Amino acid sequence: MDHREYIRFVTGADTAVLMIHGVNNTPRHFDRLVSRITDTVTVCNILLKGHGGTVRDFSKATMRDWHEQVSGWLTRLSDTHRRVIVVGYSLGSLLTLANVGRFPSVSGLLLLNPPLYPKVTPSILWSNLKACFGIVNRADPVEAARYDSIGTAMEPWLWKYLLWIPNLLSLVRLASRCRPLAAACGRCFVLVSAKDELVKPRSRTCFEANPQADVRVFENSGHCFYEPAFWEHAEACLDALLKAEE
Repeated sequence: MDHREYIRFVTGADTAVLMIHGVNNTPRHFDRLVSRITDTVTVCNILLKGHGGTVRDFSKATMRDWHEQVSGWLTRLSDTHRRVIVVGYSLGSLLTLANVGRFPSVSGLLLLNPPLYPKVTPSILWSNLKACFGIVNRADPVEAARYDSIGTAMEPWLWKYLLWIPNLLSLVRLASRCRPLAAACGRCFVLVSAKDELVKPRSRTCFEANPQADVRVFENSGHCFYEPAFWEHAEACLDALLKAEE
């Protein structure tokens, strides 16, 4: 799969959309949303450092790298656009919450499965283990979605993944830091999967104190596999944020 980022700067555009994917994920996660954005809007669907390459590439990146990357893009877009919309998935949601408070130009957020209380289930561990060996059951849409969401060239040498542990622990610490930020992040649409294999249900409660948060739960969606209504609602939310900028 082509994991390259998609950058489209529009000279004189009033609005920019910044998209931030998840851990070991890919900018391709947002393809459906990118296709809805008109050519009058700047789009930056970025590739986080260490993604889109090898297992070793991922282990060499750090959470600091990702923060600096997101902050740098927010600075650049805020300097050149009146308003910025941020779309974040999983880790991208956490990086969004951790950084947008310093940028008044950010006018709205669309957060997909924010892991404010992360967890790990046996089913996704098993899927990831099989992915290391290139094994996927295409007849199972959930497993296929998990496999297709991977943004690294997986390898069968399992010891290499031990070097991922620092980044995964950093993600857990970031989730803890972001919980109180959810109540003060301004206007946001939050989409939550009831069958999420990596996010505890109470993550959504972090947004209860935010009067500008619109939280919707999708009963038949997981962390990577979404029922049709999930994407349809994500599209409607993005449309609403873009329309508000007109």
